[in-house]
Amino acid sequence: MEDRRKYKRIAKCFMSWLRFKQKRKKTAYPFGWDMVTACDLGAGGMLFNYDKPVDIGTKIQLRIVFPFKETPIDCIGRVVRNEKVDSYMYSSIYRIGAQFESISVPDKDLIDNVANEMCA
Repeated sequence: MEDRRKYKRIAKCFMSWLRFKQKRKKTAYPFGWDMVTACDLGAGGMLFNYDKPVDIGTKIQLRIVFPFKETPIDCIGRVVRNEKVDSYMYSSIYRIGAQFESISVPDKDLIDNVANEMCA
């Protein structure tokens, strides 16, 4: 299978926070920050585990704690993938793929440089 990704990925877990970008008061998503684990991070987006399904196209705000950086990376993403993973008998985890839509150039370059170094 051919890899169509534009950027290399860091296959390491990072502590991250997620908040849904919502325009209406009535919604199925929580309003505050939720802690998630980013499992696959690249300059173009990330894959993270979440305990609820998230609709494709949902806008999210992400805050990623990245090594070598004093302040977290803040960016806006859009959900492009949602897969249910049956990991335990009574619990479900969803793997959510998000594409970055708004991320600073220095943060994007930092992620890309670290991914390229780790894959070299």
